[in-house]
Amino acid sequence: MRTINFARNEATFEELKAAGADIVLPDRPESVAIAKELIGDAPVRLGVDGVGGAATLNLASLLTENSALVAYSAVSGDPMHVPYFILTSKRATVHGFFAGARDYVTETAPAIREAGALIASGDLVVPVAGVYTLDKIQDALDHLFRGGKILLDLRASTAGN
Repeated sequence: MRTINFARNEATFEELKAAGADIVLPDRPESVAIAKELIGDAPVRLGVDGVGGAATLNLASLLTENSALVAYSAVSGDPMHVPYFILTSKRATVHGFFAGARDYVTETAPAIREAGALIASGDLVVPVAGVYTLDKIQDALDHLFRGGKILLDLRASTAGN
């Protein structure tokens, strides 16, 4: 499987490439044409959206016939932009994913365990963009919404505690 990645923060481009991303482009409408040129006739059967809003349109525009768009978050806080003609002409479907759903224990949790083993072995690299203590939780959230993986250091002592 090859990936096309639209990133809102260009500072994360190298991290994404180091993690195995094949194509990384800025999350802008003009990047769709660039992606199409780079992939040629290759089918795009899956779009994974964690941003919502206008960013969803970029993903949906790349989908080919009988494809799926999976939304797992909406960091932008805006509704997904998916024109009906993409759904109807390409016979694309939209699916929502929520880790708290009933199938979490039977389907999602095992996939997370499998990914965890790949990360632990070094076969899957997930670069950390920042580590924050709890007293810096607002900074951590701000960083998360700008893009990048963040970690909370619960062991670090905080001032006054």
